[in-house]
Amino acid sequence: MNVTLFRDAIWNQVIRNDFQQYNNLPVKREAFVQQMVSDMMAHERYTYSLKATDDFEAISALESSGIIIPYQENRKNWMMSHDVYEEIVTNHIFTERLEQDTCSEKTFFADLGNSLRSRKSYRIWLESRLSDGEDWILQFLLDLYDDEELGQEWKDETLIALMNSESEEGYFIRDTLLSKSGPELFTRMMFLLNTACRGSIDPEMLKLINNGQKGIQINQYRYTRPRGTVWETLLKYTYENLDRIDWSEKNQQIVTAALYTWTQAVHEGEATRAAGLIALYLRKKIYVASKYKYDLENNDVYKKLDNIILNAAKEIKEELDELFTEVIQTNALDHRSEYYPLQGNLSAEEFNSRISTLYNSIDQTTKAMENWNPTDQYIYYHIDLRRYLENQETEIVEKNGREYLRLKPQMPEELTELRKNTEKKREEFYQDQHIELDVWAHARYQGKKENYQNYTKYEEQPETAYTEMMEILEGKNNTEGIWDLSTAMYTCEVLLRDFREKLSEEAITCCAEIVRMTVKQWLLSKENYLLSGAIDAVLPELTRQVSCENLSADWDNPMFLLVGLLLDRREKLKMLPPCIADLLWKQDRHAALKVLYAYADLSPSYRRKKRRHGENGKLKTFLDENTACIEQIFNREITDINEINTDSLEFRCLLPLYELLNKEEEENFSFIINTGENIWEKIFDKADEKESRPYTGERGHSYVKWLADYTLALTPDRQKKLLQSMRPHISMEDTFATWIWEKWLPVKWKSPDIKRSGISGTFFSRIFSENVMR
Repeated sequence: MNVTLFRDAIWNQVIRNDFQQYNNLPVKREAFVQQMVSDMMAHERYTYSLKATDDFEAISALESSGIIIPYQENRKNWMMSHDVYEEIVTNHIFTERLEQDTCSEKTFFADLGNSLRSRKSYRIWLESRLSDGEDWILQFLLDLYDDEELGQEWKDETLIALMNSESEEGYFIRDTLLSKSGPELFTRMMFLLNTACRGSIDPEMLKLINNGQKGIQINQYRYTRPRGTVWETLLKYTYENLDRIDWSEKNQQIVTAALYTWTQAVHEGEATRAAGLIALYLRKKIYVASKYKYDLENNDVYKKLDNIILNAAKEIKEELDELFTEVIQTNALDHRSEYYPLQGNLSAEEFNSRISTLYNSIDQTTKAMENWNPTDQYIYYHIDLRRYLENQETEIVEKNGREYLRLKPQMPEELTELRKNTEKKREEFYQDQHIELDVWAHARYQGKKENYQNYTKYEEQPETAYTEMMEILEGKNNTEGIWDLSTAMYTCEVLLRDFREKLSEEAITCCAEIVRMTVKQWLLSKENYLLSGAIDAVLPELTRQVSCENLSADWDNPMFLLVGLLLDRREKLKMLPPCIADLLWKQDRHAALKVLYAYADLSPSYRRKKRRHGENGKLKTFLDENTACIEQIFNREITDINEINTDSLEFRCLLPLYELLNKEEEENFSFIINTGENIWEKIFDKADEKESRPYTGERGHSYVKWLADYTLALTPDRQKKLLQSMRPHISMEDTFATWIWEKWLPVKWKSPDIKRSGISGTFFSRIFSENVMR
């Protein structure tokens, strides 16, 4: 039983007690308990004072059932016996109000007061409704934000609920609201992100701040960390819409504060990269807009952007390399340079002064070094560069086929022995943890020849990599964890892709089986987010194993695994669409059609199952229950893509279907036109907004980008036919023109400043103007 069914059962069978219909008692019980909880929420109280008009019979019945209890002996004040009952009642109050056709946003919140308690109850209720995936919730929230008379506090609680929601419906609504609203909503959401979406302070950080002293009072909120996936979502949204956001001093300040909070806590990952790129963009924007450049030294936002860029430097290395290369080539090295604060550029005098201060501090600290433990002494001799200059000692070290000159610091004999033992342990650690294999496999996978060619033992003898990979999988190295499994997966893909001809048949068969087994285990795992990068890496190999010779609906069939990935994991895997669209279609067209048919046929029922049931095991349960149906689809002779019925597909499931289509397949063209008629009206604003949901969020943008790529690859005749088919379904003055000028052409011609006057003879003038505007 899921949460919704549990609440309904408690409401009907316990609180209302529908089994005792005498004297209309269930209705009386419901009326009183709703009045009681509403009064407590509105007045920020935990008790309710009886009134002369209250129904005594309902009160007695609720007390007998253990729903309410007297607070004092005089029985004047009453309280709910348990928080669960109160939450169920508040949930029913909000749901009942929403289901009333005459209920507006203003009346929805009427008589709830403005207490923290009522707002928290509303937020909890809304989060639960978002997880249920109800279709009506989007229109309710859109109307709510259009209501100018509604208090900001209720809109804030709504935003916080949306931001805390990790449901697919929550993501969709958030994207839609941001795309339809002005800069005020974006600014407010970023402000709430940095204030309401933060977690507890790291205990180790707290110890460091207190410095071991008890009783010190600090503002712990200042040291809390970002919490929730909404940080990644909003940072990604901000980066992808930099040119569309109406930037002002206010939202620049608020966004910068949020970026700083994130990059102080997280220095790696896609969100950190997005934060770094946003900071570079805003820094440039502020610099260009500033009339007096010297005033930027006193601009707190500008200075904080420098810190953000440095915090995110690991993820934006390529951009910083290009930036500093430009600085060096243009000789922009003095203090008037735009990027001077990032260079750390010092004069010789300043440099020597700082070095002197540093060494004086080191000398003061090391006066009592003889009392230090050997490890601390060893560290000191390695960080004091002066120790490398005295009687300089070197040795030649060979590594990965290259020779290196290693400098040795001068240190006492006992510390020299400690160094030898440390180096030995380090080499053993690297070998045990397969660090070199991990670096080689990732470099090989990414095609970074300058890195992978250094590992000659794997390049010249790939069976060495295979042996280490098997050690990881068999646990011979006595190490555990996701790191090792990820290394094994990248190694497996690289061996099959680049060294297949050098592997034995046994090794090839084993690697192929490992790919299937790992994908299966990942699909069934609760922690599927941990290995998504490695699974992405082996998807090409899994796709190569798909064949119409194996049409069984079981977990060992690669075709079956692909269907499972499409149903439940497609948003986590960047390689999944191109593997099907570019690889599977060319490899086995009939297999590709079967996979797409299964996805379109099963998606509606699977989404309904996700809404009704809990998370654990739902994919396995669903696929096992539909084994016969899947096998029937696999064995069906599907020769034409138009045999696939998309009528029952929700918009969010239909859009990804297009990304799975091969752009060179001629039959796909008619399919795109036939099914596109139902989408273009919703994408390009022709349909009545009161009768259709807005599809201008992230999914809509993804479809528009895909359509742009697809259209540009068509022949001129096909371009003309597609655009003429779109014409009755689009609003020329609005979104379609925006698509052409702001989203498509700047991407295609690599310039954000592309102007209409500068593209004569290009796609727009040749195809759009001549064929569509006639």
